Amino acid sequence: MNIIEATTSGFTNIITFKGRASRSEFWWFYLVVTILNIIVGFIPYVGVILSLALFIATLSMTVRRFH
Repeated sequence: MNIIEATTSGFTNIITFKGRASRSEFWWFYLVVTILNIIVGFIPYVGVILSLALFIATLSMTVRRFH
């Protein structure tokens, strides 16, 4: 799985906590979310909302990886 597929899969399954995520899917998605969090961190008010959405997406991906 490449970076585009992993990111697309992570954001389309943002509230899906069932199923499984492959190792490459998890790490590519985690890399993209980390970069986005760094970028969003510079935006004062909108950044908080976007960071929350990214946190939920990361939590969902982590739960699917632990399965």
